[in-house]
Amino acid sequence: MNFCQNSYFISCPRGLEEVLQKEVAALSPFIEKSSIEYGGIEIQTANPEPALKAILHSRVASRVYQKIAAATIRDNQDLYRRILEVDWPDFIPLDGTFKVQTITHFGASFQHEDFKNTLFVSRKAKDAIVDRFRKDYGKRPNVDPHIPDVTILLYLSRVRERIHLSILVDLCGEPLGNRHYRKEDFSAPLRENIAAGILYLSEWDPKNEIFIDSMCGSGTLLIEAHLMKANIPPSYIKLKHKLNHPREKMWSLEKFTTFPESEIAPLWKKLVSNAARERSERAPLTTIFGYDKDAAAITVAKKNAGQFRAIHIEKRNALSLTPPTKDATGGVIFCNPPYGVRLESENLEGVKNLYHAYTEHLKQNFKGYRAFILTSSALDLKKVVKLKTKARYPLFNGDLECRLLRYDLY
Repeated sequence: MNFCQNSYFISCPRGLEEVLQKEVAALSPFIEKSSIEYGGIEIQTANPEPALKAILHSRVASRVYQKIAAATIRDNQDLYRRILEVDWPDFIPLDGTFKVQTITHFGASFQHEDFKNTLFVSRKAKDAIVDRFRKDYGKRPNVDPHIPDVTILLYLSRVRERIHLSILVDLCGEPLGNRHYRKEDFSAPLRENIAAGILYLSEWDPKNEIFIDSMCGSGTLLIEAHLMKANIPPSYIKLKHKLNHPREKMWSLEKFTTFPESEIAPLWKKLVSNAARERSERAPLTTIFGYDKDAAAITVAKKNAGQFRAIHIEKRNALSLTPPTKDATGGVIFCNPPYGVRLESENLEGVKNLYHAYTEHLKQNFKGYRAFILTSSALDLKKVVKLKTKARYPLFNGDLECRLLRYDLY
């Protein structure tokens, strides 16, 4: 067993790994090595600051894990023995709760009877953790499959004819994409960290460019744009709560048994305090505009974005929009229309007609802008959209495979 101290895995929605790598690199100078992996990035650092900053400041990350051990194993008994070697009482409080999750990445051609069922693997690991506690203390913590204090992640991959096991602990608890600013949702909303990733991919300049969401729905993209423009951390709601309730443990790492006496505790306290006070000194001017033809969507968007006065939200049809300010020389206009797979009730032919009419309208009215359309990967727009595609980005909104298409309007 190789025990690790300086390795972290930061997960994100698939398709945003490179975006995440750039974002995390900009958060801290202490990253010694960074590599893109399936569904995230792995970083090596002797200083925990990059991982801790990612928890508070990353707009794209889903979770941050600390890698605590790795081994090569042959079967489930080998797995049990390796899990038993870890000092679990250092992480899981005796009176706390935990759960084990397992992810396998073997490839289609490889099968192993002991690791076909991830639930069985997780149960085997749980037995080892429980037995370690019984050995050391004569009693054990409970399992909570829903909201545990500590989550253990097992990642199994193939190394020649053997299995490579990585053991990680989640430092976050709740997914980082859960911002808690949405009071209500409206038909298949974007995940918050996917919305932030789209903003990064659009290369939107918050200081100098307008941002328009022409079919804004519940307003997620508008709010993420405002947080970015005003330099407000994505974790701002939890940070505000933490300032008012400093003893409350808001993130999983604060619940680790050894956390209060650990070297990272004072650093974490400092980073939390700094992040809670971080935002632009001056209120930003209104350069973020959201429109939707559905009155119900506008009601929801205004309720969600009500605390941010610099966001303009208005009931208007996307096919009648013009640039919101006469002196604007360009910016980004985004559209996440109903695309058949996402909303089953939509007529596919009607959706294609909408795409055609919408892009023709953009071509005539938004010269100098960069247009982005998020669409289902199953929908072929080549015969519908008469614009040259500048770039295509494959993304996953949950399990739904999408494409973000870029069109430069001249």
